[in-house]
Amino acid sequence: MALKKVLLYLVLAALAFVVVGTVLSIVTALLGFVWALVSGLVTLAVTGALVYGAYRLYSWASEDSPTAGRSSTGSEFDLGSTFDSDTSPTDADSGVDRIRDQYADGRISEAELERKLERELDDSDGIDRELDRSKN
Repeated sequence: MALKKVLLYLVLAALAFVVVGTVLSIVTALLGFVWALVSGLVTLAVTGALVYGAYRLYSWASEDSPTAGRSSTGSEFDLGSTFDSDTSPTDADSGVDRIRDQYADGRISEAELERKLERELDDSDGIDRELDRSKN
């Protein structure tokens, strides 16, 4: 009978060892999964922050570059830079900028540039006259 008790205790101990080992394996696997998920998200966030920082640094550096005041043709004269520092651009100015960009990109000829600029400036003068009339 003593041998039966010893064998019973050995079987129970082996069973307890298997159960505890299985539970610890499951807990370890879950902790590893959570760790992998958290470290992946942190890595993604840090990478995103570095890319955004590089983008902002590039934007900041390109605004202060020595060629920032030049047009795409390389000349220092620019059709869109005729504003005083105390004036703000209007809707007509954005139209002039759009036309200037089309000419700089080679999408329109010089004759088309002059025709479109004349039309744009005539339209903006008409709007200014209407605004002056409505104020009086």
